Amino acid sequence: MNIKDFLFLDFETFYSQTFSLRKMTIPEYILDPRFEVNICACAVNGNPSGIVDGPNFGDWLGQFNPETTATVTFNALFDNSILAWCYGWVPALMLDSMNMARALRGHILPRLDLASVCSGVLGVVHDKSVISKVINMRRKDVIWQTDLWKLYCDYANADNERSRDIFKVLLPEFPHSERKLMDLVIRAAVQPRFMLDKPHLEKHLSSVRGQKVKLLEACGAKFTVFQAGINYPLPTPEEVKSEVKRIGLMSNVGFQTTLENLGVEVAMKPGANGLIPAFAKTDQFMKDLQEHWDTKVQALACARLGIKSTIEETRTERLIKIASLSWDRYRDGNPRLYSGGEMPVPLRYSGAHTHRLSGDWKLNMQNMPRGMPGKPPMLRKSLIAPPGHVVIAGDLSQIEARLVAWLAGAKDLLAEFAKVGGDPYSAFASLIFGIPIDRKKNKGHAIHGFIGKTGVLGLGYQCGDEKFYNMVLMLARILGIDLSTVVAWTPELAHRTVRTYRTRYWQIPQLWNRLQSATSAIWSNPQAANTKINIGPITITYAEIEGPNGLSMKYKNPRLDNGEYIYNYGWGTYKMYGGKMLENIIQFLARIIIMNAALRLNDLGYRFCLQAHDELVFIVPIADEANAKAIIYKELTRKPSWGSDIPLEAEVKSGPTYGDCK
Repeated sequence: MNIKDFLFLDFETFYSQTFSLRKMTIPEYILDPRFEVNICACAVNGNPSGIVDGPNFGDWLGQFNPETTATVTFNALFDNSILAWCYGWVPALMLDSMNMARALRGHILPRLDLASVCSGVLGVVHDKSVISKVINMRRKDVIWQTDLWKLYCDYANADNERSRDIFKVLLPEFPHSERKLMDLVIRAAVQPRFMLDKPHLEKHLSSVRGQKVKLLEACGAKFTVFQAGINYPLPTPEEVKSEVKRIGLMSNVGFQTTLENLGVEVAMKPGANGLIPAFAKTDQFMKDLQEHWDTKVQALACARLGIKSTIEETRTERLIKIASLSWDRYRDGNPRLYSGGEMPVPLRYSGAHTHRLSGDWKLNMQNMPRGMPGKPPMLRKSLIAPPGHVVIAGDLSQIEARLVAWLAGAKDLLAEFAKVGGDPYSAFASLIFGIPIDRKKNKGHAIHGFIGKTGVLGLGYQCGDEKFYNMVLMLARILGIDLSTVVAWTPELAHRTVRTYRTRYWQIPQLWNRLQSATSAIWSNPQAANTKINIGPITITYAEIEGPNGLSMKYKNPRLDNGEYIYNYGWGTYKMYGGKMLENIIQFLARIIIMNAALRLNDLGYRFCLQAHDELVFIVPIADEANAKAIIYKELTRKPSWGSDIPLEAEVKSGPTYGDCK
């Protein structure tokens, strides 16, 4: 890539109480007729930042060749979307100083706003008070107030200069390959490929709302206004709240019983007289219920908390709003700009501590339910390929379990994964039950195989008896599996499964112990700052775990506290032990494998339009479907230089929608 110019940019745009990014997603905001660029602070290479007036920005930008230009902004999803959708200009490389700060300093930053990053990275105070003075003011309103206009321009230039300072400080630490990867993540939003099926989304929204009301009615609620159908009148929030209280869902006993009838294992917490359900609004359990895969569980949690809409509703509503936008300004005939789609996919680079991506814009495209038996993946099915194209999803199979076995040197488990036609789940189930199990050929072995599969996939991170017992119960309820028909799932059988795993694959517990020793002797010991231990491609030092791609997982103030090792990351405090450290390492390595595959595939002409966990999603012409699937499979299973004996495997599926790739 031949980059001749680096443009450092910071757009200042019109906003009001009702028209702002606090109220809207970025596409809704930018593509709204009310949108206006007031000014843009611009710096070219090492030159000072200066102001380009909004009406003049397009002409100013025209002097730069996008094929040889890189942009650096703070929150690149916003600034580069403006460049693409308003000016028809997409650079060769998009970098984000905020994302770099998250990846390299996320452990010490409580927030990722510019003021916090300036304080944490540069050690300077950044004043952002000016921006509140121009609310409700368009460019024409500000420019005639000479003093305010100067303050506004100075503020924008200061933002841009600080963003460049952050970039310059962090760039030496930022691996070269990660620069292109960051660009690909941003490009999934800036140059979208997916289309949205608006009628499908509207039908789904109607169904979700109706299910919520009917669920409450099944619990005994009675509403004066409700009837099934697309355009039915819904009860008011006040009526819902009143009925929730009347039917007993506000009582812990009633709510717990209703949840358990839906297959939810209720989390408990210490109370004044023993354990009580974790039903407070601030409890993580209640937050998790609001994002549960089952929309009925979401509805119950929201009804209990007095929240008007479920996560499924609000996410569907946002997608419908995006599907209703006009992209006429975006379609300017420039093939570099227009990639065929109208659904930007917002992904957050290094959104997790392990450097995996996460979702953004409150859409969480990383966590779209796959669907369960009898429950098709409705949101996934709303993401469709443009005419003449097909969606292809490539998923690394059991990547975490394979990496656990590989890093620990668990030869028996590795051999099962590597064997052509092998089935490690049946092999492990045979050990648990003492009889030959073949879940693929014998339908009567399905439940035995389910327990074996859950064990292989779930026991690698030091999961104990009780947690594993509840894990199997929860997954069985989700999948609609009646364990009692074949196997009596008991705490004793859970204990036997855990012990069998740890005995058969003894190298894995040995690795937990080794990591526990590293936790106490090196990772949490500032006196061992110059000491390191290598485990496979990973290097563990004080407060840091370095990977083979040049990035590190960093931890703030790791320490022993009341017999437990803990650390800080951002605003939170977390526990660390051997199995937990292994989980961090494995997810980090899995991220490296799939993202390196993404980089290779991009070089071959296949740019991902969505990435979720261990999956890469592409849109390709129908005529290229078979060829693309073969290439995607080959690159996903290509072994890394630091792990030439990892038995990688992948599934590559295609269909007209994302939901059909399962």
